[in-house]
Amino acid sequence: MYHYIRNNPDPNDTLGDDLSVSHDNFKDQLTYLKSHGFTTVSLDDLVLALTGSRDLPQKPIILTFDDGYDDMYTTAYPLLRDNGMVATSYVVTGFIAKAGYMDERAITELDKSGVVTIGSHTQYHVDLSKQTSKRAATEIIESKKKLEQLLGHTVNHFCYPSGKYTDEVVTAVNGAGYLTATTVDPGNTHTYNDRLTLTRVRIHGNTTIEKFGQLVN
Repeated sequence: MYHYIRNNPDPNDTLGDDLSVSHDNFKDQLTYLKSHGFTTVSLDDLVLALTGSRDLPQKPIILTFDDGYDDMYTTAYPLLRDNGMVATSYVVTGFIAKAGYMDERAITELDKSGVVTIGSHTQYHVDLSKQTSKRAATEIIESKKKLEQLLGHTVNHFCYPSGKYTDEVVTAVNGAGYLTATTVDPGNTHTYNDRLTLTRVRIHGNTTIEKFGQLVN
C-alpha cells in the first residue's frame, strides 16, 4: 500500500513524510520483488483466483496506490512499466486535476496502458463510517459513475478512505457493484468472503529494504 512516490517537499510535514516513498527507494523495492521471485497481479486476477477461475503465480503480490496523486503518473507508472509490473491506483474523483493530483488525461493513459487498474476512492475522501447512509452511498456510487464515464468501462475496485468502514458501508459498496474493496487493516492473505474488506501492508517513507522484505514475505 503506497501513497506518494516522491521526495517529501516539506520536511516539517510529518504525515507527508511518512506517506512519501522516494523514487530510489521505490525502485529498489521493485528490484527486490523481481529478484526474490514475486509476480505482481491485478485485483481482477485476484477475483478470478478467489472464484476458482484462474491460478495465481507463485509468490503473487498486489501493489496499490491511494488517492490519485500526480506522481502516480510521473514517477510510479514509468518504474512499474519498465519492470513489467502491474498495480492499482485508487482515484478520488472530486480531486481530479486539482494541484498535486492526476488529471483526466493521465488517468485515461494509465487505464489504457495495461499497467495500472483504476479504482475508486470516493468523491471527496470522506470518512464513510461517519456519514449518513445517503451521503456514503453518494460517495460510493457517484465516484464509480464518474470514472466509468471517463474510462468507458466498468470500474470494479474500491478503497475505503483512511480505511474506515462499517457493515452498512460494506453493504453499500457491494450494492454499487464493486468486486473488491481494500482497507488499511494489516494483513496479506485473502479469501472470497473478505473480498470487500481486503487487508493490506503499508509501506512507509522510512521503510528500509530489509523491513520491506519482512513485510512482503
